Amino acid sequence: NAYPTLMYRYKIYPKFLPSLFEEVFNIFYKNRIDKNNDKNITKLPLLGLFGNIGNPSSYLYSPKSFLAITLNLKLIILELIESFCCDDIEILYVKTDEIILRVKNNQSSFFINNIKRWMEKYKLDVHIDEFDKIIIKSMNDMILYKKGYIDNPSYDLVETRGCFNIKSKKIGVNINAPIIAKCII
Repeated sequence: NAYPTLMYRYKIYPKFLPSLFEEVFNIFYKNRIDKNNDKNITKLPLLGLFGNIGNPSSYLYSPKSFLAITLNLKLIILELIESFCCDDIEILYVKTDEIILRVKNNQSSFFINNIKRWMEKYKLDVHIDEFDKIIIKSMNDMILYKKGYIDNPSYDLVETRGCFNIKSKKIGVNINAPIIAKCII
């Protein structure tokens, strides 16, 4: 949830809202990052709030805040991507708050150093997962086989997204071509 994190870290809120708004937002955000809490409880309110800042029909609408958050995040992420490109690390996939890379063994120190420098500079955290294999159908539809899957084929080590994810299908996400998902799986 990069957008709420940027709002929290850099205090980018609609200026017309009372200070109580920032206090309540911060409570939700801190509960979101608290490892003891169910992250799903606070994820949707934070993302919904951010979405409403960009929604002209919402009383929270603030184009200046919305652009400050979205454009700054994109520029910050692009800086990280640029550092990977400068070290010849292959970029496979880029989304708002996610980058999938192919890091060769001899590039791992460059990768780690780039991440550390970037996190210190922007006061943002990075979550790193390693995968043995990734199948990408489209931007949000993929199967990721976590590190260790090759030696221990277990469903626990498989992450599915979009049309491959059973929960997504139940709520109607990407159900227009179910044969593609079945064929790839």
